Amino acid sequence: MKNKSSKKPHSQSYVYQEIWNKNNPDDIITKGDGFVIHHKDGDGTNNAIENLEKMLTADHIRLHMVGYKHTEKTKQRISESQSGEENHFYGKKHSKETREKISLAKTGKTIAPRSEEAKMKDREVKLGPKHPRYVDVPGEDIRSMKLQGMSMQDIADHFGVSLATIYAKWKSYKEKR
Repeated sequence: MKNKSSKKPHSQSYVYQEIWNKNNPDDIITKGDGFVIHHKDGDGTNNAIENLEKMLTADHIRLHMVGYKHTEKTKQRISESQSGEENHFYGKKHSKETREKISLAKTGKTIAPRSEEAKMKDREVKLGPKHPRYVDVPGEDIRSMKLQGMSMQDIADHFGVSLATIYAKWKSYKEKR
């Protein structure tokens, strides 16, 4: 683990983010929005715009963790931290439908594919105005808030929706432009 004193001062840490934002005004990165800048050539001092790439934080972590192996002690601590009441599934049960799917998967049988019409109907219920918690979040509003320096989490809090909803609306907005 790195010594805390070896970290760069905050003012030097995000020069590449400022360079990215200056060159990509419609695709800016703000603190807490789930994105980071990756240096393609691995040289963190090479801040040429063609060397910078926007990535999801999770993807960036995966990229740099390739080949990394946890020690047995760390594996044990992870296991303990997700056991009992700490487990995300603690006190919950699979639905009858899910249990049937698991059972089929264990026997090697497959479930008949769903029709495109059924899939579209599901999407409408999950994402559309008929959904009980549907909230209309205009992409242009997200864009202007990002330009004001708001994080995606702050935008989600502003609209009273999840971060995932904001990312989905932002992605949809950018695809339409």
